Order: sequence, then structure tokens, then C-alpha cells
Amino acid sequence: FFKKKFKFFPFCIDINFWTKKTEVKENKELLFIGNDGQRDYKFIIDLARSMPDFNFNIVTTKIDKNEKLSDNVKLIGGSWNNTKYSDEFIKNLYHDSLITLIPLKNSLQPSGQSVGLQSMSCGTPVIITKTDGFWDPEIFRNNNNILFATDNDPEVWRKIINKLTNDRKFYREVSSNARKIVEEKYNLEGFNSFLSNLI
Repeated sequence: FFKKKFKFFPFCIDINFWTKKTEVKENKELLFIGNDGQRDYKFIIDLARSMPDFNFNIVTTKIDKNEKLSDNVKLIGGSWNNTKYSDEFIKNLYHDSLITLIPLKNSLQPSGQSVGLQSMSCGTPVIITKTDGFWDPEIFRNNNNILFATDNDPEVWRKIINKLTNDRKFYREVSSNARKIVEEKYNLEGFNSFLSNLI
């Protein structure tokens, strides 16, 4: 009855700040950022342990600093949205990382959207668990502008990571398509225009 009173516009980011990295660095740095209850913290620890040839930078307050972590893990105790680390610091993490990892517990609640969009805007491909609550399944296409993991099995994630890192052409295509979709659909300027038209 009241549906005409509702207007929807998706969450957007400032693509002029979250700029695309100028080059694809030849490194093995993988990034995890998150503090919400839908992230699978145990899995990211297990995945890092199963991939000793990669370095895992984990930004979270949800993993105890006394937790026994593998030697390839750097635990950065903080969150992406507090004042401890600036946006510039986080942007540099995206730029310095090969891939951003967002393993999630299955839920109807959307999770990882802001981190995912920021990373894609910076040109760093995202691997995310395909959950029932993924925020925009009609826009994002697997192996095109994002990479979906069917479940949180280390073997599944290793295969996707290796596919990205071993095929530079594929990596560049995903990176380019990710940035393009953020520019088209999740640009803060479009959101501002939407609000202006409502007012």
C-alpha cells in the first residue's frame, strides 16, 4: 500500500578517493578487512595456514592477538571504519594487495559491501562467499567483475586465488570490470544526484 513512498538507491562510495592502482604489483599479499558478525574469522586463519606461500594481512579486532597464527599472517588490530587507521592507510592496503578476501557465513544479511566496493574501485579483485544475502546478485557476475566462492572450503578458495594469480590477463580483466561496475552503479556522485532530485 505504501510502496510508492519508498525510493531505493544502493550504497555508494567516492570513486575519486578510492582510485584504481596504477599497476598490478608482482606480490603475494592477500587482504582481509572486517569486524562484523557475518565474517568467517576461523576460515581466514585456516586458509592462511593452508597457503604458506602467500602473505595474509588481516585487519580486524575480532581475532585475539594471542591467537596462534601461521608465520604468513600479519594481524593489524583495528577496523576499517574507526579512527585508528585513516582512509589513506586503508587505500594503500588495497593498492598493495593482490586480492581482497571476504569469507562470510551464510546469512540473509548483506555483509562485506563497503570493503568489496572500495577494493574493486581500487582495482583489487575481490573473492567473496556467495551467500543468500549477497547485496546485488543481478549486477555482479562471477569471473567477470567479482569472484564467488561457493563455500568456505580452503581448496575452493585456493583454486580461485591460483586462477587469479596465474593468469595475468584474467586478473587484469576482472580488475578492470570491477572498477567499471563501481563507476557505473555505485558512484557517490550518482547518489548525490539521486538525493538532489528527491529534494
